[in-house]
Amino acid sequence: MHLTLTGIDPGIVDTGVVTLELNAPERTWSITHTVFSAPMQRNGFEVSVKPEVLDGVSRWCTIGRNHLIGIEGYRQRGLNQRQDAEMLELVRALRETVPS
Repeated sequence: MHLTLTGIDPGIVDTGVVTLELNAPERTWSITHTVFSAPMQRNGFEVSVKPEVLDGVSRWCTIGRNHLIGIEGYRQRGLNQRQDAEMLELVRALRETVPS
């Protein structure tokens, strides 16, 4: 059995993606990772995720058999409304982009 686990750690400075691949018949495993720096863009009061970041995450997370993907959640802290808005938009966009 081959199992692939991918975890996404959203961040407005850096968004990281880590993939762990387990190959039971061959008794091997591997870890790969990537970082998408400065994933957010602003246009006045409107925030969005850069399209190239969403494309990159989408390519990284191509769904296959036995591939599980998780996105770290985010809870508003209420201390910085700009940061909260950016993080909520980032998590929302990632959830829409990544295969379920």
